[in-house]
Amino acid sequence: MMVSGSSEGTGAPGGAPSGEHSLSGPTAAEALKGVEPLEAAEPDPAIFRPTLERYVPGINAGDLAARVTEALNDSVLGLPYRCTDRHFLIWIPDRERHLWSPWLHLDVEDVFDAPDGSDAARLFGRFSPAPSLWTGVMFGLLTLAVAGIGSALFAYSQWIVGQQPWALWATAVCAVGILLTISVSRIGQARARYQMQALVELVDRCA
Repeated sequence: MMVSGSSEGTGAPGGAPSGEHSLSGPTAAEALKGVEPLEAAEPDPAIFRPTLERYVPGINAGDLAARVTEALNDSVLGLPYRCTDRHFLIWIPDRERHLWSPWLHLDVEDVFDAPDGSDAARLFGRFSPAPSLWTGVMFGLLTLAVAGIGSALFAYSQWIVGQQPWALWATAVCAVGILLTISVSRIGQARARYQMQALVELVDRCA
């Protein structure tokens, strides 16, 4: 079965994309209560946008995309999602979504060089915060980095001509701002651990 086009549905409040599918269900913490974390299946939280990858032998990408759609529709978590061709955007329901809740961009594709040498389909997912938050974080980091480099070059010019390099203070402020942004993102990912694990469990059921 081939999944194509864009799914249609009712727009979501609170900044969620339009065209979502959503079902009611327990929270991620409730659904995973008593379940031991699967460390091998968990994305690496030490990076801004953790990724996951699963190879599914003996199936094509179209059928695997249909399997993902079925799993989402049958999920007890009621995860809202949007699908365009073989790209899925999956997020956490409004009732438990917070600022750093993960959003999963999941692509389904055919591969002919799977690790075991066989033809297979691949699930490749990348986690991020809400798209608007992610854009703001990256814009802030880029602004701080450019300002930091610029102030450092200006301070060097001051030093060359024998002036007091007071612009180094701006460089230090930018460096602190970058470190604070990264630290806050780590705290946010820690808060979203159960939600991220719930999304990983969903992908694993399709693999």
